[in-house]
Amino acid sequence: MERAKLLSELNERERARLSSLSAEKGDCASPVFGDGDINADIVFIGEAPGANEVQMGKPFVGKAGLQLDHMLTVCEIERKALYVTNAVKYRTWTCTEMGSVKRAKNRTPSLAEIRDSAPMLKEELAIISPKVIVTLGNTPLKALEYISGDNLGSIGELHGKPYLLKGMSAVLFPLYHPASGIYNRSLLPVMEDDLHKLKELQIMED
Repeated sequence: MERAKLLSELNERERARLSSLSAEKGDCASPVFGDGDINADIVFIGEAPGANEVQMGKPFVGKAGLQLDHMLTVCEIERKALYVTNAVKYRTWTCTEMGSVKRAKNRTPSLAEIRDSAPMLKEELAIISPKVIVTLGNTPLKALEYISGDNLGSIGELHGKPYLLKGMSAVLFPLYHPASGIYNRSLLPVMEDDLHKLKELQIMED
């Protein structure tokens, strides 16, 4: 109960911070906070919510949710045993105009947005206190750099390797973003192999 209360208070503080940001940068008025087992031993961290996540109010739903479900099936991890969150809690976008119609397109959070969101993520992880932190892509990996002070490098260098972060008891396990294999199919065997390594790590942690 104490963790739930602390997370609720943390979420409201972040909601208040985001309310002061410009709407031109993203859907700051509709943040999407973490979801899942607040006593989980493993946390998955994505980049930022998309349109489906904003609509549903939960991270990793729709196509992103199906991609995550596939990953978890390979790892033999049940989603209900996870806590899932994002490095940046609001949908970041760029707006394009077609005549009188404005359209919002998802974009990768900027380094400044990742940095400014890192204190929230740091406190969130401290409350959950997981044994394993799985980052999905470069954005959450960069967030963990800000939190830990480690110079981690890119996902291309670190994927599929456990790493002990400075000042944190959890093991970091970086993975490619689930959508990476769509844009670069040559990564699919690598991504599959990394998931099997995560499964092995889970067995060791248990």
